[in-house]
Amino acid sequence: MPARKKSVISKASPHTIKKFELIEEYIKSWAQKLMLNNSCNGLIFIDCMCNSGIYTDDAGEIVKGTAVRVSEALLEVARTYTDKTVYIYLNDKDAKRVDELEKHLPQNERNFQIVTSRLDAHELLKTIGPQLCQTGHLHYFLLYDPYDASIDWEALLPFFRNWGEVMINHMVSDPVRAITRAKRKTTKEKYENTYLEDFEKLVPFGSNKTAYEARVEEIISSLHGTRKYYVAAFPFYNMKVSHTYNHNVEFSIFRGDYRTALLCNSASSPIDTLKTDLLFQNFNLVCKCFIYP
Repeated sequence: MPARKKSVISKASPHTIKKFELIEEYIKSWAQKLMLNNSCNGLIFIDCMCNSGIYTDDAGEIVKGTAVRVSEALLEVARTYTDKTVYIYLNDKDAKRVDELEKHLPQNERNFQIVTSRLDAHELLKTIGPQLCQTGHLHYFLLYDPYDASIDWEALLPFFRNWGEVMINHMVSDPVRAITRAKRKTTKEKYENTYLEDFEKLVPFGSNKTAYEARVEEIISSLHGTRKYYVAAFPFYNMKVSHTYNHNVEFSIFRGDYRTALLCNSASSPIDTLKTDLLFQNFNLVCKCFIYP
């Protein structure tokens, strides 16, 4: 029997579409907050696993994904702040998906540049990461959104050590569902590399999602360096109230008194902001938030 042909345009479940919306609104506030700061000369947004940029919903209708939503939002930011520059890097290892993505992106303008690539995500990050120290007063946002519980901490390390933010989509449902049944060496190595622990020590975690979440936060805390930072973590649930994945966001702080990327411009602290803006009252989505100063 011939192998089933993979569709270039994927189907997005309702909770995935809410993720798109959440990230889009987050980026709008992040960009506005930074562009109003005189010490910020521009923004860099990186989506290293961007897929095709569009999806179909349960009704078969076309839905814009994160890459397209953010590109459109940041184009408006660039047109508003014409003395500052916006760079967007969109990558997927599937060339056909990037070909589709390029059909839906806005055109480049003088202070607005989109660069697409067709590389392994970690190859891209290991190319960009060492250059961060040379970017001056450009603030970056890295979206790291793998399809399973795979996290390459070596590729992420430079992004934890510079002026910017990293959002990790931690697919906690992967180990919860499969770690006790893992037999293949490559599968065991995936979990070892993600949680930086011997597989035998991970097996007792079983279906305890809190244990995996805590381990990821421990790793982030150990890698951030001396820069002042915040870490926020909030889970996504599907319509059956099943914990699907967990978002971890590291906030690096620019100067001692400046909190970057607050979701609500009037919020007095990061935790107030997250309580206000991450708990979408009209969404079939449950979020809880933690801040670690």
